[in-house]
Amino acid sequence: MSTTIPIDYTLISTYEEVKAAVGALAQHKTVILICEGPNLGRVDGVLSIFAIADAAASHVYLFDALPLNDKHHSLLSPLLSLLRNKKVTKLVWDAYIPFLEIAEAYGVLIDGVLDAQLAEIMQRPPHQRDGNARAKHTIIYFKQSQVVSEQITNDPAVLDGVHRIMGLQHCAGISGVTKDIGDPKKHPAIKTKADADRMWLERPLHPALLQQAAREVVTIAHVHSRLQSKTPVHRRVADGAICAASARYMRVYPTRELKELHVSLDLGKFLPLDVLDAPDPSGTRYRCARCERMLSLSCFFTRAVSLDPDGEPVESPDGRGSAVQRMPFCQLCILIARRLAKDSEVALGEWVLLV
Repeated sequence: MSTTIPIDYTLISTYEEVKAAVGALAQHKTVILICEGPNLGRVDGVLSIFAIADAAASHVYLFDALPLNDKHHSLLSPLLSLLRNKKVTKLVWDAYIPFLEIAEAYGVLIDGVLDAQLAEIMQRPPHQRDGNARAKHTIIYFKQSQVVSEQITNDPAVLDGVHRIMGLQHCAGISGVTKDIGDPKKHPAIKTKADADRMWLERPLHPALLQQAAREVVTIAHVHSRLQSKTPVHRRVADGAICAASARYMRVYPTRELKELHVSLDLGKFLPLDVLDAPDPSGTRYRCARCERMLSLSCFFTRAVSLDPDGEPVESPDGRGSAVQRMPFCQLCILIARRLAKDSEVALGEWVLLV
């Protein structure tokens, strides 16, 4: 039986307290960063607190964003400088959330981010139907559609670049971290998400919420360490490559509204395309008619066609041709749309000729 480990944390709610906390955090080359609050990353999201700790999460500092709301306060400047400093690695889980929330609250774009959620994907075993929990995590989502399942069986390449993201607690469970650090008991005062959303905006903050935030930091530290130690050498990815992918991911959603659209389309369950691998900066981008993102051609299903004397495309039986067509939806949107349709007919639009 696991025993919940004690967590050492300090709540920072005054500008004077910020100075001492930053002095301690500035000694570290890597810090862990999380944000907490109702509906973060969504249109109605509110940042309640953000937490920062050393890489081992030996002590967690919980910064109360509601009273610390003056981004121009002189005593807050060293903290914001720490968040901007790309020489200090910020270890996070789901980089988009802290990137957006810190920018919205303080006008600061955090830099030097290493997203452990991306690291898990980049070092994940190849897609398998009967593999371990990580290897089959993406395929499980599509098993509800016989059409998509058969498409994957016949052509596994349709999942190239498609990765379902994994929540922190799920990853902690399957990697054995929850067993090691203990599974916290749900506080009786927090029965529903609505309870938690309301309580994040109340002051003083409930101790259960503070414990929850601090424990999330500790969980990130343990999950990242566990994944790094268990990943075979041939699948390990350099921190620089993970940081570069994290930077691309943070900039996928320039607005909360676009993120809201993607959540409604079930895209929030997947890593956006053109994130893991850097697209050619000089390459042409094409608009997906479903998710509205501008993506490189590799993100679309394409086919070679011939042109008749009038310049109209004609499907080529041998797969060769002088022109190329793409689908109006990106690869990820097509797979999700088919899966959501549950084998009913779904309109995917007509092939588009590249000019």
